[in-house]
Amino acid sequence: MNKMIDKVNLLPNYDVLHDSEWLMLILGKNVLDDYLIASFLEEDEELGQLKYFHVLADEAILLAFLKGDIPYLDVMKKANAIFLVTKSYNYTVLNVEKIAFADLFKDMLPLKSSFFPKTIPSVFLDLEKRISVHKTTAEHAKKRLISEGSKQVPVFH
Repeated sequence: MNKMIDKVNLLPNYDVLHDSEWLMLILGKNVLDDYLIASFLEEDEELGQLKYFHVLADEAILLAFLKGDIPYLDVMKKANAIFLVTKSYNYTVLNVEKIAFADLFKDMLPLKSSFFPKTIPSVFLDLEKRISVHKTTAEHAKKRLISEGSKQVPVFH
């Protein structure tokens, strides 16, 4: 399981994109220098555990999400890997399962309207400098306006 933990453990300099009682949406890198988006799935109060998706995404997909071009659902569909991670209340990783997008239940998925929140993380500027393939379009501007006007984060139904 150590190799799996290396893939899902976020380094301490992650960006919290949205938080509430728990860290809801987090962006960072693992020790292998891969980008991950971690999103809260559920809490198990009886066991004192939290479940998260850790989504391994390439930089182009990540930048498209950060720019508001694609919703979180599309990030998950296009991900290199999705992991279901069980953590303790102090965020220590207890269990990791690699899971295929096709195997996720509908109620585990974010809504199609879950675009990136308004706050721009520190990694955004670095990615934007390195990836010049995405250009701002009228459609992008419209989507960004919609997502900036809301505080939507991945919502599970």
